[in-house]
Amino acid sequence: MRRIPGAALGSALALVLAGCGGGSPASPAAPAPIVDLTGTWNETGGTVMWRLTQGAAGVTGTSSFSQDNGRFIGAVSGQGTVTGTVADGAFAFTDTYATLSRPNCSLVVTGSLVISGTQMAGRYQEVDSCDGAMLGTVNGTIALRKQ
Repeated sequence: MRRIPGAALGSALALVLAGCGGGSPASPAAPAPIVDLTGTWNETGGTVMWRLTQGAAGVTGTSSFSQDNGRFIGAVSGQGTVTGTVADGAFAFTDTYATLSRPNCSLVVTGSLVISGTQMAGRYQEVDSCDGAMLGTVNGTIALRKQ
């Protein structure tokens, strides 16, 4: 029987273990950066403004807008409330305007915005109603910048 020198045996064993995944475990993924949406956000090139506060339970705040040519409601402005959550780098929101400058009308906007530093952008859906009847739905995109 032939003897294998100790150094050669150690090298062979190291190669076998490396090939079998016996190396050190992979490093855990870095945690997602903490996003804080607290502050004032203005629509890029528009009139939507959000004043948001972020806490452990999610995001809440106030909103305002004005438009000259709304598809279903026409010229209108309003003050509303924003609620939502932040997960995986996105803000899922509901922006509710229960009272508008046009009597007996309201609108609700829902969407999801991708957050990138002091900006967020994405798609939304707006449901316009007057006198308790839905007038129609508007789909679009919006971009906001933190002031």
